[in-house]
Amino acid sequence: MTFGSFQAGRKSELQKRPYLAVVGGLLLLGAFVSSAEARARPRPLVTRFVGVFQPYNEKDAGSLQTLTFVHKGHSWLFKVERVNVIGGGRDPGTTLLNRIFPPRLSISGPQEFFASLENLETMGKRFALQGWLDLRVRTFRIVEITEEPAEGTPTPSTPPTPQEPTDPAASQPKPSL
Repeated sequence: MTFGSFQAGRKSELQKRPYLAVVGGLLLLGAFVSSAEARARPRPLVTRFVGVFQPYNEKDAGSLQTLTFVHKGHSWLFKVERVNVIGGGRDPGTTLLNRIFPPRLSISGPQEFFASLENLETMGKRFALQGWLDLRVRTFRIVEITEEPAEGTPTPSTPPTPQEPTDPAASQPKPSL
């Protein structure tokens, strides 16, 4: 091996270094951008809506605090009384309703529940619906449904304790002599 061939080999390695640096930099940049996109992508929110179902009426669909729920061609109005984002920080959910515009969501969940919504007796009852709200695709996947007492309805208190039975003869006045 001559000194000239050694210099030629070293020179070709030095010429490859800028290309390797550029390729390495692009790989790092790509990894950084994709991880930033993954963190910025909104995840579905665990949300709890409390409110009353009403039959769909186009005039009332634009009312404040009202969502239109759609499932397999059926539509209902849901008059929202309260919204809670579970693990969502200090926001009680009021700004969440503002972010749902137009106020229309596709819902999914237990089929028995949707069958019960066809019954007019269900309309006007107060429900708490908890599930996954995905604002990107405008869906609400209901996981838990509970019927709640209407607001202002007194909760049943403890029944009065029965008094000791009294002897009818003891409760009558004794004749005076």
